[in-house]
Amino acid sequence: ATQFRLADNLYRQRDFPGAIAEYLKAMNSYPETTTAIRSMGSLMAAYAELNDLLMLKMVAEYTSERFAGKPEAANALLATASIYVNKKDDAQALALYELYLRGFPRHEKAGTILFYLGSQRKKAGDQDGANLFFQRIADNYPQDQYYPKALTQMAWGYHQAGDFDKALAGFQKLVGDVPASPDRALAQFTLADCFVKLGRWAEAAGEFNKLVKWLEPEKDNPYATTPEDNTKRLDLLVKSKFQLANCFGRITEPAERVPAMRQAAITLYTEVFTAFPQSELAPKAMMGKGQIQLGLSQFDEAAKTFDELSAKFPTSDEGKNALYSLARSAMEIGQFEQAKNAFEKMMGNAAN
Repeated sequence: ATQFRLADNLYRQRDFPGAIAEYLKAMNSYPETTTAIRSMGSLMAAYAELNDLLMLKMVAEYTSERFAGKPEAANALLATASIYVNKKDDAQALALYELYLRGFPRHEKAGTILFYLGSQRKKAGDQDGANLFFQRIADNYPQDQYYPKALTQMAWGYHQAGDFDKALAGFQKLVGDVPASPDRALAQFTLADCFVKLGRWAEAAGEFNKLVKWLEPEKDNPYATTPEDNTKRLDLLVKSKFQLANCFGRITEPAERVPAMRQAAITLYTEVFTAFPQSELAPKAMMGKGQIQLGLSQFDEAAKTFDELSAKFPTSDEGKNALYSLARSAMEIGQFEQAKNAFEKMMGNAAN
């Protein structure tokens, strides 16, 4: 202890060559002591101060190999890596972190370090590089606090890059591995959205329907344990119902079930603008209902829906263009008389 104290004093006085000489003398005399292992951090820091990267690398590799698994050695490497983080020397910091991860894969901070490295690569715009670190968490640290965050980062990265197949797989794993929470609900919504982006409407409908069942109960709902979470629950619920209606409006097989699907879409759209009239989706839902009614040849009902749209939501884009949308939708399905009536009504409104 006395010999290491002398080295520590020289280090604090910033006599780095003298400190290195004393550290080496003490370590060669007492190489296996806890003090010796802990002092590896100071020895590496001294080499860092002298910019002696060759000796720093030698000591770091020695520490990682000879004292693998010992928490004091792990902390010494982490302390040295932080020096280069502060210097913004990413390459040297990464080299030290990799030595740490190689020698101390079960250390309590391993998941934290991998997530940090992944986040740094993502911040630099290297999503592929970031995913390599996040994937190591997913593969090796399923109990770590950063496990769900790593899955989320990977899945969102793929989603934003337009790789919906990989994003889908990521969100499926995330939803399957994490407990009920607002984050899990959002992951489920995005999972369903991946099916939408892939044009797989029936599968999307199944996932949105699952989410609606999670979110609908108001009492003791695990997805809304706080008032803030409850606000998120309601927002996601209306979005899920709206998207579920969209899916029911697009499914084309099996043919015998299509009319029932369209009626289910009408019911859901009606729920959205009735139960959530203040939502920005309310006028869009009413527009969707009218378009479905036209497709089902429910012309009078559709006309009433579009009239109601312009009356209830006159300032929305859908409300302002309700008659035009009615005319256009009618023309698209060959209902020219219906379209003519809508255009005539538009002309009459313009004259007024």
